[in-house]
Amino acid sequence: MDSPAEINPLRIDSDRGLAGFLDRITGCSSIAVDMESNGFHRYRERVCLVQIAAGGIVALVDTIAIANISALGAIFADSRMEKIMHSTDYDLRSFDRDYGFRFHNIFDTSVAASFAGSRMLGLGTILSEYLGVEIAKSKRLQRHDWSARPISEEAVRYAALDVLHLHALREVLAGRLNELGRMSWVREECDRLEAIRYCPPEPPETAFLSVKGVRSLKPRERAVFRELYLLREREAAEADRPPFKVFSSNLMMQLSQHPEAEITEFDGIPPSRKQRLMAEIREAVRRGLEAPPVPYNGKPENFRGRMEPDASALLAGMKEWRTRTGNELGIDPALVWPAKSLEELACGCNGSGTAGSGTAGSGTDGELRKNGIPLVRNWQREQFGESLRELLINPVKPVTPVDEALVG
Repeated sequence: MDSPAEINPLRIDSDRGLAGFLDRITGCSSIAVDMESNGFHRYRERVCLVQIAAGGIVALVDTIAIANISALGAIFADSRMEKIMHSTDYDLRSFDRDYGFRFHNIFDTSVAASFAGSRMLGLGTILSEYLGVEIAKSKRLQRHDWSARPISEEAVRYAALDVLHLHALREVLAGRLNELGRMSWVREECDRLEAIRYCPPEPPETAFLSVKGVRSLKPRERAVFRELYLLREREAAEADRPPFKVFSSNLMMQLSQHPEAEITEFDGIPPSRKQRLMAEIREAVRRGLEAPPVPYNGKPENFRGRMEPDASALLAGMKEWRTRTGNELGIDPALVWPAKSLEELACGCNGSGTAGSGTAGSGTDGELRKNGIPLVRNWQREQFGESLRELLINPVKPVTPVDEALVG
């Protein structure tokens, strides 16, 4: 095992250095990739560092120092070269947001581990489970400001560890998946990752409705919360700080419900900013109290909708089937079949295995899509479609409550 002290990654901070490194790895069949950003410290988050392991080299590409890294994007898009990554969703969205990069031929070790039977999918846990490698991941560095320069030696070693062992991990996981006959399942899941794109956040004027707890506020309280939210966004953008570092959502919630209270009664405002912000916060509360009430027109929290008794019983039966199947395979039952598809099947089933415009074993699934592709996977239909179809044809009967008067 390589200890952090033994890691000496190549640091790339110039166009020439990047070009030279890419020349060295051009013939590699696979590269390990990770990235670090500064979202915990800046309002405008950006990719600050890209870690790559290939051909026995670990390199750290400084995306702040290098103005043009488009050549790196060409490598990521090359379908002949496998990109080994761990828990790729956030990274793919970040690369798309900042550079418009597209990735092809991904192998996600987190996805692979889940299909191999792992339930704890953090990189450190997976490395320990499959390679016996223990890596020390400092919680402090997990919130490091990766836009700060120079990068400390401690941070360099931390970043390098994210890619150092990914090739070896990929080989062990692939061997396990081939033994289980699930490699094609993982390949399809990884192919689906290529469709992930960055989605810009909602404008602040509507985004405040998504904050936890806002749905439960009264319309007048919601108007106050909106004004506080808009103030916080403006302050965060001006200072280039994350909104939670301006003042807390908890403070906004409490002032919305108790607008007459003294601001000093609540936690959430850093002492260095309290005096300057206090008058603006009080003014935002006033605007909210004078503004028209804000109704909430969406679904309440924990809303599931009404379901007919037969459909509810069928859904319960399908969930039981999914849980049983997952347990038999030693994987998370959620991997067996998407929950939203089960709900649609339960609500639309007509007793012949048909739900909406598609069936459990067909090549369609109605309008259920994610990232532009059908929610139900081909491997799921092939492995479980017939079993689920049988359940739809012979649904579980709803249990009728016993009338005590009849049996007494």
